[in-house]
Amino acid sequence: MLAAAALIVLAAPPAALAHANLIRSDPPSGVVLDSAPSEVDLYFDDSVRAQPGTKAIRNRGGVSVLGGSPHVVGSRELVIPLRGTLPRGDYTVLWRALSDDGHSLGGIVTFGVQTGSRRPTAALSAPDERKPLEVVARWFFFAGILGASGSALFRLALGPRGRPPWGFVLAAFIAAAAGGLVLVQQVTLSTRFGLVAAIAAGIAALGAVLCGAARVDPRADVLVWACGLALLPLPSIGGHALDAGRSRLDLPVDIAHLAAASVWFGGLVSLAYLLRSARGDPVTVRRFSALALASVLVLAATGLVRALGELGSFAHLWTTNYGRWLIAKTAILCALVAIGWVNRYRIRGRDGVVARRALRRNVIGEIVLFGGLIAAVALLTQAKPGRDVIPAARAAVIGRQAAEPVGGAVVLAQNGDDIQLGGRVGNGFALGGAVLWQTAPTEGEAGAVARRDLAAHRTALVVRGVAPQYAVAATTNWVVYATATVPPRLVAVRPDGSGRVVLARRLVAPFASRGDRVAWAEARGNRDRVVVRNMRTGKELVAADVPACSGGRCYRIDTVTLADGGVAFDRGAIGSQPSLIVRRAFGASRFDVAEVSRDPQPDLVPASNGVAYFALGRGWYVWRFGERRPRRVGVPAAVQPLRLEHGVWFAIRRTACSDTLVAIGPDGRVRTLVSPADVRARVGVDPTLCVSFAGLSLAGARPLSTWFVSPPDSHSDEGVTSLLLLGRALG
Repeated sequence: MLAAAALIVLAAPPAALAHANLIRSDPPSGVVLDSAPSEVDLYFDDSVRAQPGTKAIRNRGGVSVLGGSPHVVGSRELVIPLRGTLPRGDYTVLWRALSDDGHSLGGIVTFGVQTGSRRPTAALSAPDERKPLEVVARWFFFAGILGASGSALFRLALGPRGRPPWGFVLAAFIAAAAGGLVLVQQVTLSTRFGLVAAIAAGIAALGAVLCGAARVDPRADVLVWACGLALLPLPSIGGHALDAGRSRLDLPVDIAHLAAASVWFGGLVSLAYLLRSARGDPVTVRRFSALALASVLVLAATGLVRALGELGSFAHLWTTNYGRWLIAKTAILCALVAIGWVNRYRIRGRDGVVARRALRRNVIGEIVLFGGLIAAVALLTQAKPGRDVIPAARAAVIGRQAAEPVGGAVVLAQNGDDIQLGGRVGNGFALGGAVLWQTAPTEGEAGAVARRDLAAHRTALVVRGVAPQYAVAATTNWVVYATATVPPRLVAVRPDGSGRVVLARRLVAPFASRGDRVAWAEARGNRDRVVVRNMRTGKELVAADVPACSGGRCYRIDTVTLADGGVAFDRGAIGSQPSLIVRRAFGASRFDVAEVSRDPQPDLVPASNGVAYFALGRGWYVWRFGERRPRRVGVPAAVQPLRLEHGVWFAIRRTACSDTLVAIGPDGRVRTLVSPADVRARVGVDPTLCVSFAGLSLAGARPLSTWFVSPPDSHSDEGVTSLLLLGRALG
């Protein structure tokens, strides 16, 4: 295992250049739209630039529908304008882009407009991004930099004894300059790699001129070696070691790795030249042998760091082009190390012409193998590293596209009563034969409420301007939400978005709903009011109207809950006094109060027959209507209760990267309602993705749960799929 690891880390490239990945397109490829899009938007995980060659055609007749020049928005979004209103039919878009590392990207997006359920086919072929000239140019570029900088390092390490042949140094500078100029033409100066290649070409050209000057005036030697050393860090700077989010160690590790490879290569050429003359004495050979050994050790150490960063998994060695070229490079390195071992331990200690010839022959063989090694590096930088290959499971989440985007509602699929949505969404709830949910806010726009007709498979936007920090609820005929205003208002609308009614103008806490009732807390001057409204009859009950501060004590309302027979809320203490749990039955003339000491914010959850709350340091309590005082109840420590319905606790059991929805009966028996495997099976991903619980509501006796499926390292909405899961009736 150690030997295999050593081979892999030795083969890590000196500066592997990562490619940008296409994350998603809008419209998604292969969808049929009810209305024609005005543009095609492509989103990447790294900076890109528009490249000539983009086409957009109507499949029938091949007529171009490109409405303007493609352009990039915000560095990672490529926008392809389309003409006016496209007529009914199938369309194909061939897009071209340039990654910041200088690599060309391309692909196909197809879509249909009002063509029914038939999936559109592509009328254009995906571009072939293989460019033999660019591979050859990269070979000359890297070989020239390795030769020039390696000669300079060899000269500095061995002193006057290590003067390399001027012809080789000149050829190295010319190769780097020629390769750099070709690469600039291929990738343009607008990319970081193109700019670095241009700078390297200029330095190499100057080095070539100085080589000629040094033949006349030896004082120019120092300038030649300075040019060689100046070339050394440029491939690393042009790569992705400086990208945002990369470790600060990446750049020095890249440079050290490149320096070790260059001193080995440049030293081999210099040694082959010196062995032809008297300067190739045993002292020089011994010094270079020590230098080569140190280079191998540095290559191994820095290669280990590079391998950990570039290989996403061990399987990428044989499942990606990058990995296969890595294996080829490893084989060449094995041969180089084997020849070096023979030179060091079998030949170096011998005397005589035969030993000198054998050593020189082996060194020339190493130089030839090094040429193949540089070719492998040139091909490696054309391939996509393992860390940039999106796993199939993750692609199923990141790359899945909306079959029916409506406003901010991105519906990926519907399977029975289960709905898959793009991005993170708020809580979901059922209303008649439809499921509604709160869409995530986008940049510059608040969230919205979307409605999916389960039978017709149609999505509609109910209302916009929804505050994301408040849940959304529904009664029999109303959708209730908080507005994204300051202060937030509580508003009710019909399921079709009509009949807007303002319930509260200054909402101070999340509201609650049960059946036809809605309960909320509002501020009026220095007083807090808790109001319950029957949305069917329009009647309101002011359950409490209390001052926010009284007698030097101040409180705030954090949570309101509704039971079948009354309303409950908390008054969190702003100070050292006890917090209060307040409840009021619908038929009672006044409310009841229970004190909770040493807890500024007791946690309330809905309960069908009273109020359930958690007191810090003491556990869970249930205060039923008809009981004078709360009583402590036992709840398994491994779960987080969500609500208490007719003696059954709904709770979440959390483990690393996986949540489970359970029901705990009056007898303490725990029953699994939704497991991570259930969610993954419905979304169609493997266990490498995380399953997180997001919300729970009840549709009669059926639990409606909301889930997120995301990559383990996702800290944003990118790569996240949501699932609204309408479970079976309990009983």
